[in-house]
Amino acid sequence: MQGKKIWVARYVFTKAMGEMVVDNMRGDIPVVVIRPSVIESTWKEPFPGWMEGNRMMDPIVLCYGKGQLTGFLADQNGVLDVVPADMVVNATLAAIAWLGTEQKSDINVYQIASSLVNPLVFQDLATLLYEHYNSSPYMDSNGRPIHVPSMKLFSSMEDFSVHLWRDVIQQSRIAEMASSDRKLS
Repeated sequence: MQGKKIWVARYVFTKAMGEMVVDNMRGDIPVVVIRPSVIESTWKEPFPGWMEGNRMMDPIVLCYGKGQLTGFLADQNGVLDVVPADMVVNATLAAIAWLGTEQKSDINVYQIASSLVNPLVFQDLATLLYEHYNSSPYMDSNGRPIHVPSMKLFSSMEDFSVHLWRDVIQQSRIAEMASSDRKLS
């Protein structure tokens, strides 16, 4: 490692360690390292919206659509950096093809992200989710549509915590606790 590095998270640090190991062991073999941001469902291929399993945002989106999540701790003006899975695959294939034409034994690192070209602002995402689930709601076990409120975004943990408590109380139908002055902790 060159000089002093400050790692924001163990995840980032271990990814960097892996890249360093690959670079040190590759010899004269050319290498492509792909660093995508948050990978989500596809844009076009094999069809729009395809995903397999639950990824980063999927559980949040699905829980909101089922009425289980009414708020989220996030800066409403913050930008999410999300890239469709098919774009990551296409960029990877393009990087490999480019590497094949170069005939150099370098290590090539590509960051695949979307926030500069196509930023997704938290408030816009919340609005899109609300519009989607109100036009195409999930159905409950009795076949009735699940109506979701607009997603509330909280900038402080304290406000978010208060919201969660109120939401749990409301969903549990314990109205008397909501009206009491007791502090829940």
